[in-house]
Amino acid sequence: MEQRNKINLKDKALFHLINKKRAVVLTALWFIGGLLLLLAMSDLFTQSIFNKKYLLLQFLFLLNTLFIFKMWKVYISKKKSLY
Repeated sequence: MEQRNKINLKDKALFHLINKKRAVVLTALWFIGGLLLLLAMSDLFTQSIFNKKYLLLQFLFLLNTLFIFKMWKVYISKKKSLY
């Protein structure tokens, strides 16, 4: 119980709840969501996705990608610290 109270502010983020199953599920959802977003932006690959009207969607996809990479980085470092 004493160890639970010693969690610092950095560890109170969402990342301390990550385990392998959650990481894989979130990565699969990111991949499927990214593919559907790409299909919607390109109108089933008939238009270019590099239009100004899709700038916000591209930015959101970039943020999601950074979140996934950070999640895996935290998971791997957490796994290494246990051994």
